[in-house]
Parts: sequence; C-alpha cells; structure tokens
Amino acid sequence: MNLWARKLGLVLVSALLFFSCGNDDLTTIGLPPENNLGIFFVEIPVEDVVSQVWVNDISSMNSSTVFAGQYTDPDLGLITAQNFAELQLPSENPGKVLEEDAVIDSLVLEMRISNAYGVDFSTTMQTIELYQMTDTIRTFEMSYYNDSKQDVGMKLGEESFMLFKDSLNLQFTDTDLPDSSAQRALYDAQGRYIYKTNIRLDDAFANQFFTDMKDTTENSIFSSSINFSDYLKGFRLSGVPGNSAVISYNPNSTYSALVLYYTQTVDGETVHSSIRFTYNPAIYYNNVTPNAEIDWMGGALDGLDSFYTPFESSNSRAYVQAGTNLFMKLDMSIFNNFADTLQNPIIQNAELVLESPFMESAEDSNLPLPELLSVTVTSLDSLESGYFQSNQEVASDLPSNMEYDEDQGLYKVEFPVYLQTLVNNNNVYDQIIFSPITTSSFTGSLKQDNTAFDRLVVEKSNIKIRLYYTIPNSN
Repeated sequence: MNLWARKLGLVLVSALLFFSCGNDDLTTIGLPPENNLGIFFVEIPVEDVVSQVWVNDISSMNSSTVFAGQYTDPDLGLITAQNFAELQLPSENPGKVLEEDAVIDSLVLEMRISNAYGVDFSTTMQTIELYQMTDTIRTFEMSYYNDSKQDVGMKLGEESFMLFKDSLNLQFTDTDLPDSSAQRALYDAQGRYIYKTNIRLDDAFANQFFTDMKDTTENSIFSSSINFSDYLKGFRLSGVPGNSAVISYNPNSTYSALVLYYTQTVDGETVHSSIRFTYNPAIYYNNVTPNAEIDWMGGALDGLDSFYTPFESSNSRAYVQAGTNLFMKLDMSIFNNFADTLQNPIIQNAELVLESPFMESAEDSNLPLPELLSVTVTSLDSLESGYFQSNQEVASDLPSNMEYDEDQGLYKVEFPVYLQTLVNNNNVYDQIIFSPITTSSFTGSLKQDNTAFDRLVVEKSNIKIRLYYTIPNSN
C-alpha cells in the first residue's frame, strides 16, 4: 500500500460490481491493491479538515420573516432575535370611515406565527415585547445585516403566552374536529391553523392614535405615507431573558397587522369594525445574535469572534445554522498530493456523505435539520477576503446543493470530476463550503436561508469521502 494511503489509514477494496451493475451500495469485497481488476475503493474520514466559517454579508432586510425571542441551543449556546419594521397606511386618511360617535375599543398588533425554534416550549412562558422606534429605517442610505439595530423609545405593550408545537402549521385535515363553519373559521383558506400572538398597545398611545386618525384634513398625519412614517416611525419586536424560543412570524400574511378596533353607530345600529395597518413589505429587518457585536457564548463555539476565519469547535462536532449564517468548511487541499503518491489515479466515482446528523426528538422542542445545503467552493485567499463562494476557473461537476435523505439518514453529494481536478492539482478552489439554502417564495430560485434557524449538528467522524479510482498500468 502506498505511503499516502497508509498515512490516512485507508483500506482499499474492489468495486467492480459498482460499475457493472449500477449498484450504489458501497459495501464491496476486500481485495489487495495489486489485484488484477485495477479498480479500488477507499473511504476517507475527513474529521481533521472540518471547521466552521461564520459570515456576515447576508442581508437581513425583507426576508419574508419576522423573528422575535431567544433560546439556548444545547450545542451553540444563546440565540436571540428581534425585528425592526415600519407599517403602511391602508389608504389616505383612513379615518374618513369613522362616524362622529366612533369610539376606540383597542389597538392590537396581531402577528401570525409561521414557526418557532427552541427547546422545552411547554415548560416556559414566552414573552414578546413591543417598542416604538425613535427613527425610521433608512433603506436608501444604508444596508442592514444581522448586527443592525436602532434606538427605541417607549414600550407599547407585551404578551406572555405558552407556545404549543402541535399548533405550528397545523392542518385542519390533521384534526378530528367537526367540519363546521365555527371550526373552519380558525383556519385559513388553505386549511392551516391561524396561530397568532396579539399584543394590545398601551391605552394612552392607542387613544392618541385614534384621535389623530380622526383628523382628515389635507396635510394631516394620516394623509400621506410620508407623514405617517414620520409620526409612527416603526416598531421593534423582541423577546425577554428566560424565553425558550425564537418565534418566526409571517409579515406578509393577511393576519399580520396593527389593527384598530372601534365601535360606531350606522343607520341606527351599533357596528363593530376595524382598520388594518399592514407591514411595509420593503422596510423591515431582523437583528440576530451572535453577530458582529455579540460573540458566541455558552456553547461549543465559545471563542468564535471573527468572520471568514476557519474555526474548529471545542468538541468532536461540526455545525451549520441558518439564522446566524454559520457554515461548515472542508479543506480539500489534502488531495493535491494524491496524484504523486498513487501514480496519477483516475477517479471513477466519488461522493461526500454527512451521516447520522443529530435530531432533536423532544415533543416540545424544535431544532430542525436544513432541507437543503448549498455546496460551493472557494480558496483560502478568497475566504480571507470575505468570499465564501467563488467562481470556478476549472470546470467541475460539483452539484450546487445536497438534500437530506430521511430514509438513509444522511446528506450525500457526488463529485468525481471536481475531486479529479484536485487530484491533478489544477484547481485552486480546494475549500468546500456548506451553507443552508431555501427556495425564494417570490422567484422560486435558491437563496441563502435567513428565514429559519434550521441547524445541522454532525460528528466530524461521520463526514466521509468515498471514492473509486483506477491506476493506469497498475497491473
């Protein structure tokens, strides 16, 4: 056996059946390397070349998600999130619909829950607070990332509630409820449960808001979007210490809005009505920690405080997390000397597998795996310059993503041509980056996932490269 193979502790076996039968089962019959078939299999654990990469150039603006809350991840430590957003007028001078005898009932921020991330929901009361911002969001002057935030003024309200995992994305068809109009009213047109939090705003603020809205003169506060944004500024949603979940809200839902409830007399009858101020779809962003201002704390990544610099966790595990932009890296430069030690091997097939990721099984916890991982390449020089994905100068077949296979309990991607370019030592992009991706709800294209806190936790020893190769003139 060659020196390079012995150094990595490799065992060479024949894989003739793999090619002749198209069988993707990698279990083969062991043969010595000097066999007459000339086809060899090797499985290479790559735990010694696994590290984390933390990036900070992914915008947190307009992600179709509002985050608020905090939880302590058993591996990654404290995770927090808060949202800054502006609302929009439903129409110019919406107070025109108010009769003289109209009175306010309440002013409530209603937010539809789309998901929640955390541990032990059932044992903790979640509290979400609402604050008024002291300035508007300046989208034309600056960009917003995970560390972006701004000052807030008075607290306008809060709600404390228990979070129930079985209510998240509950379908009417999954219940045994009677199919009545009263029960159906709790579900949307697609049959999904309308799960919301409702924060009632301070009565003094609400009364002043109502009074100001009654002024329908030409240049009044509610007469234009500019005047309205100068008046209301915006809101911050945030959690409090002791919460056990980051809640994901859908700001684009028809059930998410600041709702003014009022009562008035119409044609001699008492009528209860409402006016809705929805989220401005282009003006909101999330602040998520850890970020450039707050380091990782309370987990295996304690000490990680810089971006784009490879970092090894303090334990035997590797990590990927969507919300914090934490990625995983493999240093594939170990293959640059493969050709010299094995006399110009030809890669017949190769695959990278991430086996047996950890999955949170508690009924009242939710730390899901990413459905898709992006597979991109970069170089150490590019990474140092802040480029975690680079254009490839050498053509390769490296797929752009890999999907979790529930049946096999692993992520898997085939990449024989890319590996061959490394073996031939003619590809400078010898660093593979794994990051979570999702499908854009607007375009259908894949994009970096900043709409969830899905995370991958895997033992480094369960990250392996399996390859078949031949050596010309090896007989």
